[in-house]
Amino acid sequence: MTNNLLTRIAASVALATASMTASAGVIDFTSSAWSSANGQGSFTSGGVTLSACLAATIPACAQTLGYPQLTYSAIYGVGIRSTPIDGNPDEIGRGIAVTEILKVSFSAPASLTQLQFRKFGVDTGLFGGQTAEVVGVSYNGGGFTEYTASGSDPFSASYVTGGVNYLYIKGVNVGSEASLFNITTADVPVPATLPLIGLGLAAFGGLSLRRRSV
Repeated sequence: MTNNLLTRIAASVALATASMTASAGVIDFTSSAWSSANGQGSFTSGGVTLSACLAATIPACAQTLGYPQLTYSAIYGVGIRSTPIDGNPDEIGRGIAVTEILKVSFSAPASLTQLQFRKFGVDTGLFGGQTAEVVGVSYNGGGFTEYTASGSDPFSASYVTGGVNYLYIKGVNVGSEASLFNITTADVPVPATLPLIGLGLAAFGGLSLRRRSV
């Protein structure tokens, strides 16, 4: 009886710990798992939630008459359509009057090592001049770190930081746009799981002692 109880405790601890740990690997936004995000204000897959926001609606990310909405491309990843007449619906951009912001939320704190963008290069102005596009990334509502396009496609942004619950991604300058291609993460155990891990070790220890005494 005791043996069965300890086994159940150990199994429950293992499942709880796994469910409260952010997944490692590459979150590929060109994957068909994200195709149903197209046209939605918010969409969740694999413990990651994408929300289409405008700067004026942060942090609520509310829609008005169905906009803003997420857009999906099997080539470029995820962008935002802010209005029915948005000329660049497959990118997260900044216009003269509208700043689109993509919110990426994680079901458990994540450690980010890299973000990759596509369709991120130069903006051709009204009078023909070209300016390198700039995107900003903010984690947990903090200040934005800015990245300037370098001609690389996809563009890789080194972003080594842990304990990230959510990100904001936006175009910094008027005309700056990019699609979110992928995010690379690493495992980060949630601090609240540490007592559970201790309980699991105690349960396994009890099992070991039980077997020795038989």
